[in-house]
Amino acid sequence: MVEKKGGFRLETTDVIVSTTEGIPGQEIEKVKDIVSGNLVVPNSGGMHLSEKEEKLVKDIDYDRNTAGVINELRKQAMNRMIKAAEEIDADAIIGVDFKTSRVPGSDSGGDDTSVVKMEILAYGTAVKLK
Repeated sequence: MVEKKGGFRLETTDVIVSTTEGIPGQEIEKVKDIVSGNLVVPNSGGMHLSEKEEKLVKDIDYDRNTAGVINELRKQAMNRMIKAAEEIDADAIIGVDFKTSRVPGSDSGGDDTSVVKMEILAYGTAVKLK
């Protein structure tokens, strides 16, 4: 991540991302929308993975360090949030926060609530700067 005008940005985007309610030294011209990005993945080993989930987990540099895996998943959720902001031509996302929760459910569509997944949600307010 690279520092930029009081926030940070990913290498591949010019969208400023900040946890604060504004960007120091910048004026907000217009609030565009609330943007979010989320991932729902299995939360523990031994679960049946869908093909898409298997690819997601394999793509992570999985070193068996739970904190490292969760941080990587948060980055992926943040990338999805940034993509949503780019689609509405936002310059920045302010008030960014993350939520991680457990989601009961089943891949088979049945009533098996013993299958637990984890949702990682990144969200904030997309704005246009002056």
